[in-house]
Amino acid sequence: MKKLMSIIIAIAMILSLSLSVSAAEIQEVNSAERADVVNRLQAAIENYSSVQKNNSISRTNGDVNAKLSNFRLSIDYSRLTDEALNEINLMTDQELRGYVANAYNIMESDAANIQVAQKTPSVAMQTRARWTQKRYGDVWCGIPNGGWAYIRIYYGVTWEDNGGFTAAEYYDSWKTNGVTAGNWEPHFGNATVVDSSLVEVTTTGTITYGIPDTILSASFDATFLYEDTCPYEV
Repeated sequence: MKKLMSIIIAIAMILSLSLSVSAAEIQEVNSAERADVVNRLQAAIENYSSVQKNNSISRTNGDVNAKLSNFRLSIDYSRLTDEALNEINLMTDQELRGYVANAYNIMESDAANIQVAQKTPSVAMQTRARWTQKRYGDVWCGIPNGGWAYIRIYYGVTWEDNGGFTAAEYYDSWKTNGVTAGNWEPHFGNATVVDSSLVEVTTTGTITYGIPDTILSASFDATFLYEDTCPYEV
């Protein structure tokens, strides 16, 4: 009886080891296929992007201006599901080029049709001793396939009674109050006193969002110009 039990246990251990090896082999194959699909898609993106002129696009609405440039696509790994992998794996090289080209065209169309507007500045902090204010300037940004959000620009101004603006300083910018899955990554900005009644504030960053019905993300650099025409307490 003990001998029989020993044999059964030995067989069970062999089967367990065999199943473990098989599972490892399957996982290795899946990983290899995944890497192959990703490499094909990445190559298609790079090949298509290399022949694009990548021109800049400007949009103006009243006192706010947006300049967009450096359009690029990337793989959104958060949407790289098995279903998406299988779909791309079955594509011919020509179909894959079309997949990338369509996403690129959507991105450029979004940039060409971006909508911008600005709100009256609001006060973050005021120092009466120097008649200075730290202000928020909100730029409304709407992207057809990326949703909408406000880009909040944080800057400071100094003015004199009956003299208008005398100094300005840029601090930061960030995304606020919107309906979008996109992202705004600020890089740098500037604030300039144009004349006693006008301060121009610019912020430059990168907008990133997912292209619908693909596993690709669109990214482009954007510079927003905000004009403050309130050289007094707000």
